[in-house]
Amino acid sequence: MNDERPRTQKSPADQFDGMIGPGQITAWVASSCPFLLPRIAAFKQSATSPRTLTTGADGWLRILAAAPMLVGAKPSNDTREDYLALCLSAHHATVGSYVPTDVDNKIRGDLWRRQSGASLHRRWQLATDARGWSTDGVSARVEHTSVGAVSGHQGEWLGVAAGALGAAILAGDRAVTDEASGWMRQELEREARAYGDLEDAVRSGADDAKAVALTRLAWILTHNVGDVDQGLSHWPSGPVGALLAAPRREFAEIAHLDAQRFGGVYHRARAIYQLVASEGHRHYPLRAVKALRTDASFLMPLGPCLESWGATIASSPLIDDHVRAEVLAALCSGIQKISGQVGYQRALVGLATAPGGLASLIKRLPAAAVERLDDPPVRQQLKLSANDFAAQLASRVRAVVKTQT
Repeated sequence: MNDERPRTQKSPADQFDGMIGPGQITAWVASSCPFLLPRIAAFKQSATSPRTLTTGADGWLRILAAAPMLVGAKPSNDTREDYLALCLSAHHATVGSYVPTDVDNKIRGDLWRRQSGASLHRRWQLATDARGWSTDGVSARVEHTSVGAVSGHQGEWLGVAAGALGAAILAGDRAVTDEASGWMRQELEREARAYGDLEDAVRSGADDAKAVALTRLAWILTHNVGDVDQGLSHWPSGPVGALLAAPRREFAEIAHLDAQRFGGVYHRARAIYQLVASEGHRHYPLRAVKALRTDASFLMPLGPCLESWGATIASSPLIDDHVRAEVLAALCSGIQKISGQVGYQRALVGLATAPGGLASLIKRLPAAAVERLDDPPVRQQLKLSANDFAAQLASRVRAVVKTQT
């Protein structure tokens, strides 16, 4: 599938230690999130190594500003750590966008293999610093809970911590082992508390908004433990992998095996997540609409209640009706290709608030691009208000929660 990442001519600068080069990674960030470029440019480029810039909420921006110094750099212990810092920052910047940079395997596995001693400690410090980076302006998928913000970014760092944990155990490094496993356990317990508190509120008769919020939180928790599994997948098997058996039992398949772990929260969350699992989060149909990458206000939140997002597209002065028509066509394509989802139909409800409604946008497109709008299930969704749809979803959530008491 075309991921719309920029294609550049191969040169020595495009490679680093057998992996994709820093120049290509920064080009991906520029293509995926061009609205970040002014923020990056605000940090004056210097000869400071990216690995020394990780601290603070804006560390990822400073790393991206310093990234050009890595282009053409020779692999060494220092530049490999710089490269990890760059990959972490690029992932942080784009994982909530329509086209995330493809560095998952590097930050969860490749850049942890056979690490030990001082280098392992420095890499773990980079991963630790990354957890303090702000998600403001890079994600619309953050839930504010009783224990603080919970988002998919925590899942990304859990996957990274799993990679570090495997490396530390194999290296016999007790300090990093204890820190990595301790933080993973602490974060998973924190997210479980957030879910349990909201679940209790829903069970006690909370309003529809909180019941719907429980679906989003369930979505995040289920994906976050999936990220843990992705990190664990890089651990070796066979005789060497036997050393990792105990942490695998603690952290593997939390949403699927041994319902007693973390009070069973992740099993209950998975059941709620099943109500919206068909919605997806990668939004391939929308990747072709490059105008959606131009401003943070266009970042896609978790569905299926996407009416507000659609209304933003309908009213934003940053785009014109030509772009809105492109979005309409992409949503119709998604309705056709993604079985069972309703989020794109709900986005259409918001998009219909544009001047002239959907009718004015339909005129700009060939009939085949919007033929799905005539399907009875789509017409039914278009007639359903945001409040009524939320009430229906909330009712389904309460029914599941009731069976879990």
